[in-house]
This record gives sequence, C-alpha cells and structure tokens, in this order.
Amino acid sequence: MEDESLNPENLGRALEILLKRAGITRVELVSRVRGMGSRITGTAVSSWLRGQREPTYSNLMYFLKALGSDLCELQAAKEQAAREKAPHEPPPADVDGVMEKMRRQVESDPESRQVLRRILDTLGEQTGALKELSERLDESGKNRGGGSGSD
Repeated sequence: MEDESLNPENLGRALEILLKRAGITRVELVSRVRGMGSRITGTAVSSWLRGQREPTYSNLMYFLKALGSDLCELQAAKEQAAREKAPHEPPPADVDGVMEKMRRQVESDPESRQVLRRILDTLGEQTGALKELSERLDESGKNRGGGSGSD
C-alpha cells in the first residue's frame, strides 16, 4: 500500500492544517515568506495547498518558518491528513434508543404505523424473493454438476 503521507495531495492537506493552526491567510503567508527574501507567489502556494505541485525543500522551509512551524509539526500534520482521508466507520448506533424512539412514535401516530407496516411488508416480500432466487441458484448449480458429487 502506498504511503499516503508522501503524496502531494496529502502534503497539501498537511500544509493547509498548519496554515489554519497558525491562524493566518494565504495572502498573509505569502507576504511573510516574501519578507524573508523568497520569491514565492500566491499561485505557487495555492498549487501546493491543492496538492497539484510540491514545494522545493527551501520553499518548504520558508513556508514552515513563516508559520512558526517545523518539520516535526509538518510530519504530524501529514499523519493527521492521512487519517482524515481514511474511510471512517460510522459511530456505533444507539440501537436500543433508536428502537424506543420509533416505538413511541409508531404508538402515538397512526400514519407512522401505516408507513412502518408498508415498509415491513415490502421487506418481507423482498426477503421472500431473495430466498426464492437463492434456492433457484442452488438448484441450478446442482443441475450443472455443481452438487456435492456423492451420486
């Protein structure tokens, strides 16, 4: 698996994290960096932050210095950016709480009761259709010689 912390897009997100932590705008950043003697442009900074290009090492050092940051903080931000990009599992649902809320709503609202009944009927029909399809597939496999071979 590719190291997510090394790709330009992830570096851009990490630089954006550092920029936000510093509480300055891109324009302020460019002004600070240019005040240090660099010729970095707003367009270059924008392309780094979008992950379209990577800064040279010297430009990266100007960037970090202007933010009051360093390579260690950049690495931590890169790791944070990689974690934020990773797919998240949804938080565990409070199933009992949700079920209780639904039960109270269904008991107090006849329209909700009808909607729930239609949903349950539809699910039952679909479950039956899926079971029938599964049985047909099993039977089809047996007819093609996909059975257990105990004949």
